[in-house]
Amino acid sequence: MATLQSIKTDTYDFAVIRKSDSLYIDKTQYLVKLFKQNTRVFFSRPRRFGKSLMLAVFENLYLGKRDLFKGLAIEKQLDEPIFQPHPVIFLDMSGLPTEDGIEIFDASLIKKVVAIAKSYNVSVDTLSSACAFSDLMSMVANKYAKPVILIDEYDCPLVDTYDDVTIKRKYVNCFAVSIDR
Repeated sequence: MATLQSIKTDTYDFAVIRKSDSLYIDKTQYLVKLFKQNTRVFFSRPRRFGKSLMLAVFENLYLGKRDLFKGLAIEKQLDEPIFQPHPVIFLDMSGLPTEDGIEIFDASLIKKVVAIAKSYNVSVDTLSSACAFSDLMSMVANKYAKPVILIDEYDCPLVDTYDDVTIKRKYVNCFAVSIDR
């Protein structure tokens, strides 16, 4: 009788799941079609539906961690130009403080962007989160290559500030710069 693989329920880390030989339902064949047809992708799925894990798959794919994709449907296509390694800007928006006002929210978002900038050895303008994010994309693109932008829990600040138009506007303005690129 075959041994069943364990199911990891305590992590969304693709690398941990693959390295621990845990059960992973391979949906990577859909990534090929998705990325060949689109340059910008927005995932909106219900809670607990695998968005964070999917973003972790994208992150590892574009960071060039090819060994994690052995035996998966996408493995045969990793040499295609669209799957060549790129810098990855991964922002997790959960946990940003929204209840303390716009200044604290903006400062926290800037702090996240600055940490990513340091990992790529670039510096960013910290005047506002919009300036910092725009600078991060430009600096990384100029120094390395056009980055892949991944934003997890994008809706947390919007849900948390249902009635606060100021924070919503600041948040939307910050990421509107990425739409224009």
